[in-house]
Amino acid sequence: FDVLVPTTNDIADFDERIRDAIYEAASAIDREPSEIFKAVAFSEHRIFKVRARPGNEIASLPYEEGLGIIQNGWKLIKSSAVSAMSPKTRKVIRGRVSDSVDRYMDRVRLGQTEIGSFVFNFLLPDSSDFSESGAGFESFDPVSTRLFDGIAFAGQNLQGNRVPASSVLENLELSANFFEAVYNIIDYSDEVELQIASFRKEGKIRSESFRFDRSYLSVLERTAVKLAPEEKRVKETVSGTITRLSEPAKKRRGSLDLLTKINNRRRTVRVRFEPDQRDTVIRAFKEKDSRLLTVSGFLRTQRNGHLLLEDAHSFNASKRGSLL
Repeated sequence: FDVLVPTTNDIADFDERIRDAIYEAASAIDREPSEIFKAVAFSEHRIFKVRARPGNEIASLPYEEGLGIIQNGWKLIKSSAVSAMSPKTRKVIRGRVSDSVDRYMDRVRLGQTEIGSFVFNFLLPDSSDFSESGAGFESFDPVSTRLFDGIAFAGQNLQGNRVPASSVLENLELSANFFEAVYNIIDYSDEVELQIASFRKEGKIRSESFRFDRSYLSVLERTAVKLAPEEKRVKETVSGTITRLSEPAKKRRGSLDLLTKINNRRRTVRVRFEPDQRDTVIRAFKEKDSRLLTVSGFLRTQRNGHLLLEDAHSFNASKRGSLL
């Protein structure tokens, strides 16, 4: 069958013509117009799916969980892009990345979700458009392939107690950031399903799903540490103003960002807290214009360069002041 489509969008009734073309195509092959629309919208992209709590009948997701999944899904894609586009393997990604990675990430999009489930569709562009040499990739896309291989490796090898050998991780050419992002997605939702559909030259779709639950967390964390050991922790007491707060939920502790001064520099420190510390934290947060939170723990720099106060204790909101 033939369907007439406009060759330019610089016409007054462009939207109506595209709509008519979609409805004609749907009628010709006996499909719903929404299916045709989705196929056209996704045709130039590979699709990375994150399915939160597969099989659970729930009406909504907490805001913090949804935001955490999107942010860490983005980190998974970015770490894969860095690994695919860098001339040498980077065990940890810090600071600036190449212009080609920045251009690639600018083109990543969120697609429509699926009815009746919590699926986050990340639309991945063709990375050949962003390669430094300008050369195309005839049979595969390196970023989506790296992403798929990493997810498949984690799903098949990182459940249990054994961390893969260093030589295996080096051959995989993925960074500690990749495994941290997988860890965080699981930590937010308890159970997730990760899938990538990578469109091949022959028109076939390489697609496979892997389910993860909390039994993966320990070995994921130790795998990240093996790739890029954490810096030494320093015992510290800090005081500052809470700029972000996430309350405890399910099996996850609450977390906050504390704006403080370290060596006369303003720095933000991530602090995790238990439910029994909530009242003190809430008081400091509600009165952040005039009240500081003081907390003790072990300060360390994470692999991404951010500061984290571990084993936080002795929460106190009696000190007056503000860094805002």
